[in-house]
Amino acid sequence: ESYGTFRWITYAEMYRINPFARVISTKWCYKRKPDRFKARVVARGFLQSPWDVGETHSNVAKLSSVRALLSKAAVADYSDRQIDIGNAYLCADIASEHVFCSPPEGREKPGYVMYLQKALYGLKNSAKAWFDTFAETLKGLGYTQSHFDDCLWEYKNESENKFIFIIVFADDCLVTGDDGYIRDFMSKISKTYKIRDLGEAETFLGMEIVRDRKKRTLKIKQTKYIENMSKRFGLTEAKPVYTPLDVKVVLRKAKNSNELHPDNELYRSIIGSIMYAAQLCRPDVLHAVCRLSRYLNEPTKVHMTQAKRVLVYLN
Repeated sequence: ESYGTFRWITYAEMYRINPFARVISTKWCYKRKPDRFKARVVARGFLQSPWDVGETHSNVAKLSSVRALLSKAAVADYSDRQIDIGNAYLCADIASEHVFCSPPEGREKPGYVMYLQKALYGLKNSAKAWFDTFAETLKGLGYTQSHFDDCLWEYKNESENKFIFIIVFADDCLVTGDDGYIRDFMSKISKTYKIRDLGEAETFLGMEIVRDRKKRTLKIKQTKYIENMSKRFGLTEAKPVYTPLDVKVVLRKAKNSNELHPDNELYRSIIGSIMYAAQLCRPDVLHAVCRLSRYLNEPTKVHMTQAKRVLVYLN
């Protein structure tokens, strides 16, 4: 309520605004972070009617843009900072879309509903509303949106050879460039949003960043992500292998139902997890994951064995 996220209105007022209004229920969502506990009110967005929502697509940064930005920072010896914008979605304006929610448990107000002025986490259109809001903020501050990637922003002073580049991924920002420009950016953004300066970028989107500024080198890896995958799928004790796929195994469709693996959801989870690593830091398994992803609907036991082999190879 302190963010101006909603205002209380009666049911009569709600039906005057929209005679066909639907009230969306909410719930508390609890999460343990490394440094704190977090409680958040989340809307059950699946109850939203597609006729009321409109456009829901929201851009996210291309992984190639993230790698290119880190490479630029290493070569030019730019500083890089990671910034987290707190409660980002609660700053996104959706008053014109007329969204009504019931209060969560413990905050009930009989005869009243919450008329949202800002977005809530869980709504189908929250991500797009936040992206549009933050984009307008950056444009107002004089930053230019890249034609290659909508989530890459820049400001250049070519006469002084000074630059700043900003990658936006939902509520996380990776900023690199001239130190003075970075401080100026953080100062301006902090006047509008509640931000946390996470310092020099060490982890971003599940990848670990190891940098040596004296040698102007920067390495990215996903050791923790891959270890977590191995634990999740029970492969921590598997014997190491040295190729992603067994060259002697022929991958083909199942000839009969006896060859099918009983759990295709597990197979899809493994392939999706590997695919993220392949796109970000491990292109050496890209060929293997592309071949295995052809059989997502009807994986055989052989396909499952080979998918697990790729995970073991990564680990």
